[in-house]
Amino acid sequence: MSSHNPDLMCDPDSGDLLITSLGEARLTSTLVEEVGQRLRTKLQHFLGEWFLDTTLGIAYFRDVLVRNPDMAVVKSTYQDAITDDPDVEQLVLLDLSLNTETRLLSVTFEAVLKSGERLDAAVVGAI
Repeated sequence: MSSHNPDLMCDPDSGDLLITSLGEARLTSTLVEEVGQRLRTKLQHFLGEWFLDTTLGIAYFRDVLVRNPDMAVVKSTYQDAITDDPDVEQLVLLDLSLNTETRLLSVTFEAVLKSGERLDAAVVGAI
């Protein structure tokens, strides 16, 4: 069974560390927060972008940031990235919505964690 290992909590919108009113950095308090933050980070990074873990991220240049991307390939790429997480038991829902005018890709997903908890998350990014 998975266990929660607290991590520094980041604001899902800005990516900045969340600081309490006492000036202390907030930690993730649940496994759902921890996995949600880890997956948002993974899905927002380009594959190979982070020097400490070049396996982290999405192959945006290969699969997404191409003329007329194959949405089946894009969906499969996101599906693999989510289900490869060690705490994800099952991906229940994955919805991709591409707005070609604004060039925004919205990714919404729901996953069941190995702990039995449910994670609902959304990621929006420009492509």
